[in-house]
Amino acid sequence: MSDKLMQLVGRADPLASYSGSALTVSPEVVLSALLDRYTFTRRERRRRPVLIAAVAAAVLIIGSGVAIADGLNPFAGIGAANHSPSNEDALDPTSITMIKHVNDTFANLAAHTGVPAVSVLPDTARLITELASGRRVYVLSTTSDDLCVLTTPPPNTANDNMRGISCGNPLSKDQPTTIEEEDQVVNGPNATPPLTYGVARDDVTAVSFMANGTEQTVPVTNNVWAYEGQNSADQSLTIHYANGSAQTIDH
Repeated sequence: MSDKLMQLVGRADPLASYSGSALTVSPEVVLSALLDRYTFTRRERRRRPVLIAAVAAAVLIIGSGVAIADGLNPFAGIGAANHSPSNEDALDPTSITMIKHVNDTFANLAAHTGVPAVSVLPDTARLITELASGRRVYVLSTTSDDLCVLTTPPPNTANDNMRGISCGNPLSKDQPTTIEEEDQVVNGPNATPPLTYGVARDDVTAVSFMANGTEQTVPVTNNVWAYEGQNSADQSLTIHYANGSAQTIDH
């Protein structure tokens, strides 16, 4: 866990329902409870390799404002994001409201803890792909030059739990892809299989993992890979590179 988040957890104690203090319980448990209480959407999401399992994803903002002028580019290695902003990149009002809620949450926590507030910057959004379902995948930055991945629901769906954001370190050779997980909606008109997806560097051509007892290889298109169905990508993921090499990341 980052020093900022450790400070935030260690110095904040808003969980009156807990016996003891935030100092005496697992930081991950505290962050999970904070999300259950404050975040705009509640869903199971993982971000690997990032700072904490994604039940804390929506509030894991450690931030930046595409500070390319300072020599930091949170979109480095993501070719699909390398374009000037256009109308296609503009976020819908509900996504902007979600970001405002997350930013307000951190500002409120910072005011009570002394930890510097960070914010997601909606104006930095770049649309990088649209999945077959119609779901859109964006990348954004924050006031600390972190990489955020935002997804929207398919068009004309009433299930807004399929909208969310997670943030973490920019991609690197050691962290060539994010891993996002969303639990399936089991029943009702919006029932969906679980979705696993990630934003990968330009030199990543595919990822593979076990699903239904066999190895599945998923291509990367516009820096995004996606798979619907139960799988073990969060446990072991093999990265395939354009030069023919491969790297397996075990979590």
